Amino acid sequence: DGAEAGVRNEGYNSGIPLYKDKSYYLKICARAAEGTVVRAALVSVDGRIYDSAAFSLSEDWREYKAKLTSDTEDFSARLML
Repeated sequence: DGAEAGVRNEGYNSGIPLYKDKSYYLKICARAAEGTVVRAALVSVDGRIYDSAAFSLSEDWREYKAKLTSDTEDFSARLML
């Protein structure tokens, strides 16, 4: 129906520490109606997106992986789906 929803992980107390040019690996298991797209992003407190990945989900449970890389240091970042 075009509706959007999201989840945000604020990490440990004040956020997830990100380091410049370091990669972070994400793995999720998911399923949804065919054609559903889920976007994962590393973001700053003020909403700046450091990196993101999109997954086109299937109706069957599957594992999805992404490599996200930060272009700066941020010790209070968030993971958003």
